Amino acid sequence: MPSEIQLFHDDNRHPSESFTFPGGEIQVRFPSLPQQLAGDISVLARLQSPDAIIRLLLACEVIARVHRGGRKTLVVPYFPYARQDRVMQEGEAFSLKSIASLINRLGFDEVVTCDPHSDVTSALVENIRIIPQVDLVVAHEGIGRIIHSDITVVAPDAGAAKKAFAVANHYRLPLLTASKVRDVTTGAITHTEVHDAASVAGRSALIVDDICDGGRTFIELAKVLRSQGANRVFLFVTHGIFSQGLGVFNGLIDAVFTTDTFLSRDVESPHQAPVPLHISTIHF
Repeated sequence: MPSEIQLFHDDNRHPSESFTFPGGEIQVRFPSLPQQLAGDISVLARLQSPDAIIRLLLACEVIARVHRGGRKTLVVPYFPYARQDRVMQEGEAFSLKSIASLINRLGFDEVVTCDPHSDVTSALVENIRIIPQVDLVVAHEGIGRIIHSDITVVAPDAGAAKKAFAVANHYRLPLLTASKVRDVTTGAITHTEVHDAASVAGRSALIVDDICDGGRTFIELAKVLRSQGANRVFLFVTHGIFSQGLGVFNGLIDAVFTTDTFLSRDVESPHQAPVPLHISTIHF
C-alpha cells in the first residue's frame, strides 16, 4: 500500500516513512523533504487506523517546521469515525467530534473529503470541502459503461435516499428507496423492504451508498431485487472496506464499483475474483 501520509508541493510528491519503537511509540519522517517549503502545499492522509491518525499528527509537526507561507490543504479521502456521529449510550465517546476537533487544531486552510457518512461531519470540521457522491459516480468510467435507460437507481435505506436521488436525477433514471426492518430487541436486520420493488422486473438495478463494510445490507437488498425480476444488479459504494470480502456477493451482485478512497490489501486477493471489482482513482 502507498504511504499513508504524503505531502505535495510544486508538483513534487514527498511520501512519509514511519516505524514503531519497541515501546509502541510511532515515528514519522519525510526522507525527500527540503529544509524549507514556500507556497501552497497539500497533505494526503489515508486515516484508516488509529496509528494513521498519530502519523498525521507527527507529520504536521514536521511540516510546521519547514513550511513558510502559502495555503495548507488536507485531503482525507475517507473521513474516519463519521459513523459515530452522535452519543448513542451514556458514557460513550462522541468519536466524530473528537476526530474533528483534532483535525481543526492542525490549522489547515481547507480540508477535503469524499462523501462522508454523516452530514454532521461538515458541521464539525472547519474549512471543509466535500466531494459529493454524485460527482464520484459520474467520474467513474466503469459506471459510464453500464448506465443505460433501463436501469433503476436504488437507495438501500432512507439515509442514502438524498444521495441516490442526485445520481438518479443526473442520469434521468427512476429511483427506488428500500428500508431495513430490524428486530427491536436485538437491533439485527430481519429483512429488507422495497416500495414498488416489482418495477425493477426486466430492468437492471444500481444500488448506491457511501460505505460497504461487511455487505449485509446489499446482500439482503439484492435478494429482494432479484426476487422481483431484476435481470442484473450492480453496486456502487464510495468507500469499499469489504471486511468480509467480495465472495459474499456471488450470485447476487454482478459487479461492484468503488473508488480508491479506502485501500485494502484484501480486495486485491485472488479469492475475490468471482465478482468483478471496478476501482476508480480519485484525482484531487
